[in-house]
Amino acid sequence: MIILDTNVISALMRPEMNTSIVEWVDAKPSSGLWTTSITLLEIRSGLLFMPEGKRRVALMAGFDQLLRGLLAGRVLPFDGPSAEHAARVDLLQQRRGNNIGIGDIQIAGIALAQNATLATRNLKDFDNLDISLLNPWAD
Repeated sequence: MIILDTNVISALMRPEMNTSIVEWVDAKPSSGLWTTSITLLEIRSGLLFMPEGKRRVALMAGFDQLLRGLLAGRVLPFDGPSAEHAARVDLLQQRRGNNIGIGDIQIAGIALAQNATLATRNLKDFDNLDISLLNPWAD
């Protein structure tokens, strides 16, 4: 299972898609690609805060297409086991002096609870957390 972080989903939903990211995703079995309810929140919230207009409409359509198409509803929830893992991630990161933000802490908790690989551009935010990481921009 590969969890697509917010930055990967964002790259895929743009009208001018990053071809290297599209090729990276296309090389993976789509049934193994997931995202999280946290990413759904971050993206949807960002879109709703955008000024109304053609760009917002195009990005919303791209996001909705990803949810229905590539992801086919594969959105992992932030549940009890995820919260337990996230609490430990938060403690560890604070002890290290790293402030990665609650969204990334929750995504890390979900990845740990699912024993999943996280595809992200922000490797430093998840480094040393016992999460298998992939960087689609480098792979």
